[in-house]
Formats: sequence, C-alpha cells, structure tokens
Amino acid sequence: MKATQCIFLLIFLEVVKSQLPQVIPAKWDVMYGKETGKNMSLTIFRFKVEEKYSVARIIMSCNESTEHNPLLAVFREKLAVLSLQVPLIVDNYEYSQVARTLCPFTEYKEGEAFTVEVTSAQPVRYNFRAELVKNFFLYNNGKRLVTASASEPVYLRYDIPDDVDSVAVHVDSNSTTCMTVSVQKIGCPVFDLPDNVNSMGLHQTMTTSATIPVEKSRMSSFYVVFVVNTNDDLCSEIMSIKPNLFDYTIPIVFWACVLLLVTIVVFVYHYFDGIWERRFLSRAYTHLEDDAQEERIRDFYDFKRMSEDDDLKDYDLLTDCKDMMVVRAKASLTVADLSMTPYELREQKYDVYKIALAIIGIFYNITVLQLIISKAGSLRQSGDLDECTFNFQCARPLWYFVAFNNVVSNGGYVYFGLLIIVMNYCRERSFRRLFAVQPALAERYGLPQHSGLMTAIGLAVIMEGISSATYHVCPNNINYQFDTALMYVIGMLGKLKIWSLRHPDMVVSAYHAFGFLGIFLMAAIAGVYVHNMIFWIMFSIIYIGSMMLISLEFYFKGIWTLNIRELRNSVRMAWASSRRLSCIMPAYKARFFVILMLNIVNTAVVVYGLEAHPKDFLSFLLIPFIGNLFIYIIYYILMKMIYREKIPKRALALLFAAVISWTCAGILFNQRVSDWSKMPAISRELNKPCIFLNFYDNHDIWHLSSAFAIFFSFTAINVIDDDLMFVVRNTIRVF
Repeated sequence: MKATQCIFLLIFLEVVKSQLPQVIPAKWDVMYGKETGKNMSLTIFRFKVEEKYSVARIIMSCNESTEHNPLLAVFREKLAVLSLQVPLIVDNYEYSQVARTLCPFTEYKEGEAFTVEVTSAQPVRYNFRAELVKNFFLYNNGKRLVTASASEPVYLRYDIPDDVDSVAVHVDSNSTTCMTVSVQKIGCPVFDLPDNVNSMGLHQTMTTSATIPVEKSRMSSFYVVFVVNTNDDLCSEIMSIKPNLFDYTIPIVFWACVLLLVTIVVFVYHYFDGIWERRFLSRAYTHLEDDAQEERIRDFYDFKRMSEDDDLKDYDLLTDCKDMMVVRAKASLTVADLSMTPYELREQKYDVYKIALAIIGIFYNITVLQLIISKAGSLRQSGDLDECTFNFQCARPLWYFVAFNNVVSNGGYVYFGLLIIVMNYCRERSFRRLFAVQPALAERYGLPQHSGLMTAIGLAVIMEGISSATYHVCPNNINYQFDTALMYVIGMLGKLKIWSLRHPDMVVSAYHAFGFLGIFLMAAIAGVYVHNMIFWIMFSIIYIGSMMLISLEFYFKGIWTLNIRELRNSVRMAWASSRRLSCIMPAYKARFFVILMLNIVNTAVVVYGLEAHPKDFLSFLLIPFIGNLFIYIIYYILMKMIYREKIPKRALALLFAAVISWTCAGILFNQRVSDWSKMPAISRELNKPCIFLNFYDNHDIWHLSSAFAIFFSFTAINVIDDDLMFVVRNTIRVF
C-alpha cells in the first residue's frame, strides 16, 4: 500500500515539475535556439535592464509553427504587455520571422528585469534574440538608414528643439514597395502593425518618398513609425471588381429591352402624329379663314353698337387696351390678356431656363463625380463598410461599385430625360411648320407654345439620374443632397411649366427662380446638421412667409405691390365702400380655394416638422415640393373640366399611366431597404434580399417606376391643352 502511494506521489511531482516554467537568465544580443515544452508549459527569458531609457528589440523565427499551432510570446514591461505570434498573419500573408521594438524602459532602474514568456500548444523549435536598439533618437538634418518589412516594423524617436516651431520628417526609399509612415505621440503601446498604424497621429503612404510636417504645438516629441504593407493596394490603383458577368447580363438586358420597347412606341406615335398633322393642315386654312371673317364682322358690329349707345357717348372706349394693370384687374381673365408680350421676347425668357440649368448641371455634376469617385476608392481601401448605408443583402459589386445595381437602375432617369427633350424638340418643329403655314395660329389661337421650360425639365431629369447614381456609389448623410437637389429642381420647373400654360407673360425670371432655389437648398443642408427649435422656428417663419408671397402673386396675377401705405388705403376704401362685410368675400373664388388648400397642406407640413423634428430633413422637404406639384396638376385638370374643356385621349392615357406609376413608386419608396439618417447597424436591420431577377431591390424598382412616372406626367402636361389649338385665345379662361 505504501509502495502504491509513493508511486502516485512521484507521478504527481513529475506532473507538477513538467508544468513549472523554465526560467532562463538571458543575455542581450545572444541567439537562443530552443524548443517549447509540452502541455503549453512556459519558457521564461529574464533580461536585466542595464540602462534606463534603453530600448529593446525582439527577433523571433520559427519554421515549424502553423496557424493552428502558433508560437506565442508575451513581453511583460511595467507600462505595458506586448504579445506576438509566429507565424504572423496579416491580410492572408504568413510570416515566419517577426521582429518588434518594445516600449523604452522609462520606469526601470538598473538591475531590474523584464521577462519574455514563450509557449505553444505542441512543441516547436524556434530561434529567439533580444538586442538593444542603438541610435534610437533622430536629430535635426541627420540621416538614418532603416530597414523594415511587413513583419518587422521599426520606429524611432524625435524631440523638437525649444527654438523650433515645426519640423518636416522626410523619408526616401530605394524600393517601390508600398509603406506607411506614421508620426505618433510618445506613448505605449506604439501602433506599428499594418492593421493599426493608421489609428494614431499623422500618417502617409509612400513608395519612394514621403514628407510629414509636424507642428510643435501638436507634438513636441513623437515616434516616427515605418510599416511596410503586405501589398501595394494602398499605393496603386485598385483593380476593378470582375464578377461573373452572366449574372448581370440578364437584368441589364431586360431593362434595356424595356427602354427599347418604349422607344419603338414613341417613334410609332410620332409617325402617326405626322400623318395627323398633314391631314390637319389640309383643313386648317379654311377653318381659320372662316373664324377670322366671323370675328371681324362681330368686332365691327360691337364697336358700332357701342358708338351709337347714348349712355356710352361720354366715355372713352378701350377696345384694345394694353395696360397690364387694367387688363389683369378684370373679373374674368383670358389667355390673350396674359400673352401681350411679343412672342420673341417670351421665347428668350423661357430659353434662359434650359441654358442656365445646363451650366449649373455641368459645374455641379463635375464636383459631385470627383467627390464620389474618390469616396469609392477610399471605401475599398479602408474596408470600413459603415461609411455607406447599402442594402448589403442585395449589393451586386462590379468594377469600382459595391452596389452596381443601385447605380445602373438610375439609367431610366437619363433615358427618359433625353426622350422628353427629343419629343419636345419634335413637337416644337411640328408647331413651327404649322405656324409657318398659318401664322394666325401662333398669334391668336390656342395657348402660346414655348419649349424652353420642358427642355429644362428634361435636362433636370437627366441630371437627377446622374446625381442619384453618384449618391448610390456610397450612400450617406454627406452626399444625400446629390440625390434630392435635382428633385427640388424638377418640382419647381414642373409647377412653373403648368403656370406658364395660361400665364405666358407672368413666368418668373430664371435667375430669380434658381436664386430662390439656391437659398432653399442652403436651408435644406442646414437642416441636416441643425435640429434645434430655433432653426425650426426660423425655417417655419421663412417658409410660411414665402407661401404668403406666392399666394398673393397667384391670386392677384402680379398686380399687387408690397407697399404698406397702399395696402392700408386699399383696405380702408374697400371697407368704406362695402356693404354687409362684402369686402371680405373673395372676388376670385376658384383661385382662393386652391390657395387656401395649398396653404393648409403646407402649414400642416410645417406643424409636423415643428413637432417631430425629422432627421431626414432633405426627404421631409420633398413632401411640400412634390405634394404642391400634384395638387396643382389636380387643380388644373378639375378647372378644365369645370370650364368644359376637353382633355385629349392621349393625355388621359398618359395621366392614367402616371397615376399607376406614381402609386407603385410611392409604395416602393416607403419600403426602405436602408436609411442614411440612422446608425449603420440600425440601417442594416432594414436590408432585404433582391426582389426582381436576383439583381434589383425595392429601391432599384423605385428608380425604374419613378422614371416612368416622371416621363408620363410631363408628357401628359405637354399635350393636355392640345384640344385648344383652334380655340380663339381671348375665349380661353385663365385659372
């Protein structure tokens, strides 16, 4: 029994002995070739610190260790604990020799020791050496030769002299290998690995040369760190992504076929439209001559009757009044009353819109493209996917794009914008041929035809496609304005186009319109970063004030002035001459109704903003811009019906298609798959898989459907009054 107990005791002592660390009094600059023990036992090297502020560098190599059985080393100092493993694995590269410079021995006294602990899961042979770094300090105008590699970074120290305010650290290399040079504050640990060297201080990538200016006010002493990168990606152009193109071909070809089908339909439409035009010209001359003869006879007898009327003999007869204040004060305005300016002058005024927008678009989109291209490159280099709020569950990378599907789906805006311009040009040519044969049509019949605003709308839609595509290269709060700025332009131009149909002389100058929009955009950008109550109160006052001015212009048709004295006198005279408060009853009830409705809607939007303070301020402002446009279109259609004006069948078909497209677009827009206004992790909770052809997500289909909706809407607006072509202009009502 005693013999058995002795055996167990000996076994226990042997096990305990095998687990005790092997302590080796080590010497500097001596290479040690050792083998790690079994069962993760430690080998401890003890080094005496011979001099305070000295710096140690450790070099370890091992050819037998692997990723699953690495050699582990821990360096214990008073200020920090540093560890490394062999092989060192960085960006899928393995290095069997590793060297690290330790923090200076600032807290040590002579004779004290620091330790290096080495172990591994399975025994491996390794080589180990510790040396003291000589010439650790840099000096002014002094050159130092340094050798570094991806697994053996190096850093040196520099103290800026008292009489120097700033210095420049200049580095030259005889190799084109990509390296990062970093200037970091004195501290421990030092960030000297490829995956953390950019986390502290100033840094530059270099191949053969780098210079880093350092101000003494920022860092009076610093480390200069040299880290060789594992590859040259940071110093050279990034290779484009080349996935299996077959997966991308079918979705893109499908979308191209849809656009081709639309193109065929448009050309067929214009072909039959040309046949209709020739038939129309053959009948137009007789029709117009008969109307002109009847009008001349009617004017003659009206003038004769007024001249013979005894009650009118003492008054001057204004049979052809051209005074704007007199004409626009009539209870019932006609288009002839608001189209007295010569056609050429009006045409020049409308053409300024397309010219100004083209110039703005060139300068705006150049800077946008430059910013986004550089952003795409930095995104791939940094690998920080929190920078951009993609729908990662349906992100299809190609070339330099993380989500190529989000970019290419904006092609519909560009295509339909071009189609609007081409169709508008063909329409303009058709009318010019018609007016050349029958000049009376341009002067006295139908609505005045001006193509400048519709061409500007086409340009705005093209620019929206380009801006939206650039935004989707890296969606975030900084560049979301690129996606919305042109939406504001489209909304503004759409309202001006409808207004110009029956108010040809009253369209605001393009300079004033774009100037107002520029101020509006500045407020929109401020709303992205400022969310306090003071901003919302100021915005609400300015917004409601602007709505009041626009309402007055719409109601009085430009015959009012912002003069307090005249306004007070007008109110006093109206009150004195009125009976039973009749002065408060609107003279133009239809105008008053639509103004009241628009102001209620816009006030509700402002009240909602004051209450909710939405963070996505740019999208919030789209509500009144697009909402007012929709309300104005509905008002225009209802007024045509009230005055018993026919709506052409093609306009009805286009409006029906627009309603369907806008409904689909609205549903898809509200089914968000990402949100830049939320934190990246919260935004990714909205991510959803692709819903069409395993390529397009909800937002991509929103792009496609809204492009169709914009095309149908503005094409309908362009042809909605074609029924008035043979109607005398002084009988067409203004509303």
